[in-house]
Amino acid sequence: MTKNYRLYGNGSIEFDNQSFELIITQKNEFGDKSIRINFSKLRGYYSDRFLSNIADYLVFRSEKGIALSSIRSEGGLILSLLNKTIGSDLLKENAQLELISQTYLDCLHLIDNKLLEGELCNLSLIFNTKFPGIFGNDVNKSSLPRKTNPLGHLGSRIKNILKQSFSPATLASIMVILENCYEEGEITLGQWAFFNLMLNTRVRIGSIRMMSVADIVHDEKKDQYYAYILPEKQNVDNPQKSTFLLTRSVGRILRKQRLEVLKCNNSKNIAINNQQKIALFPSLSFQSSCSSKKNELGFYLSVGGFANYYQTSINLLLAENKISTNVFRHSVGTHLASNGMSSKTIQAVLRHVGARTCQAYVEIHLNGNLERLSNALEPAFDKYFPVFKEFLSSNAVHDQSKVIFSDNLESGETVKEGLCGSDMRCFSAPFSCYSCKKFTPFYDVDHEINLKIIESKITKFKLQGLAFQDSIQTLKNTKAFINLTIQACNSYKSSLNDY
Repeated sequence: MTKNYRLYGNGSIEFDNQSFELIITQKNEFGDKSIRINFSKLRGYYSDRFLSNIADYLVFRSEKGIALSSIRSEGGLILSLLNKTIGSDLLKENAQLELISQTYLDCLHLIDNKLLEGELCNLSLIFNTKFPGIFGNDVNKSSLPRKTNPLGHLGSRIKNILKQSFSPATLASIMVILENCYEEGEITLGQWAFFNLMLNTRVRIGSIRMMSVADIVHDEKKDQYYAYILPEKQNVDNPQKSTFLLTRSVGRILRKQRLEVLKCNNSKNIAINNQQKIALFPSLSFQSSCSSKKNELGFYLSVGGFANYYQTSINLLLAENKISTNVFRHSVGTHLASNGMSSKTIQAVLRHVGARTCQAYVEIHLNGNLERLSNALEPAFDKYFPVFKEFLSSNAVHDQSKVIFSDNLESGETVKEGLCGSDMRCFSAPFSCYSCKKFTPFYDVDHEINLKIIESKITKFKLQGLAFQDSIQTLKNTKAFINLTIQACNSYKSSLNDY
């Protein structure tokens, strides 16, 4: 028998002793996912036992709950590094190298210009796990080669974060562009709903892929919408779905998407008791095909396929300003850290599985000069969520001359919305306030009353014809800023509830 096969947890391992191909499969309710890593080209240069140990290391990582995409990346990086020593004639064809020794690491300096930072970081990752049979006893952590970034660790982090950051005006314009694209049929309801959910929750795209129609819930009594989302990076045996409070406008879009999915032909072919398990963002084939297997629930089998239809399609319309969950998460996480919030609080806002990941945001804040950091971050993070800079409660004592009020047209009451930092109040307050840096909204009040007023005006102007198109665009821009404010306040309230 040339193949070794075994089951583990939610997956299986297969290793062919002749072809030296490793196949790792992970199973979930959406189907099986597999990766293949082939070591055959390294044989002879490296011993079979050494290559088997590398394969065992990747299996070890899989059994620890690491995602297949990460294992594929780690496997590719170590194979790339091992191949470069062969391609650079540092290793002879029949060397049969048994371990990575200090001498081997010294030789890597001869091809330093060919090595990538990711390859060397991955080598350090393997060493830090203390997995046996890969490194010799003469190797220590300080002897591992590293790429020196001229910007330094902090500088390169800041550069990467700023590179992915938009001003609030840019993000508002993206919201308006995509809303217009949806109204003109350039993107589907599903793609429009995906964008709004991603912006509202900032969860990873893999988590959105796993959502079913049952995960959008409307509390009719309170008129509040909730999304129940399973973390993509679970690392636990029985992961629990996290609850996200949605703005009402986003909730209505998602409810419409939910109904649209349930009305398609393939949904009708599924047993009624299973229809709540159908993907909230189904595959294109599920939406367009007239027939489907009865157990087909419409989930994309890979994050790549899902992202291609729902995210890439949007980015093709946005030219330079590409959107992604990483953009939202890094922006919010680092700015919260720069305002002194702990990794635990950032964990609550971003819904990270562990606090360790969030500590990276805090390190950016703590490891650099505070004044320098503030100067570097401030232009970029005034920002997706303008009100993250400061949160105030309506119950605190405030200078009444600075308080901004709104009229609730349904109840007739006057509601406090926030504080104005300007010496002269704008004529169009409170609507113009949401895009103003001098306005600090109260996080514990209902800003959706202003959203309703704006939406009713947009509906009214649409009925008036083309003459009001400029007014509609202005109102949509205001609507975008109000939505961003509501989402920011919801995130902050969520962190307060968790701690």
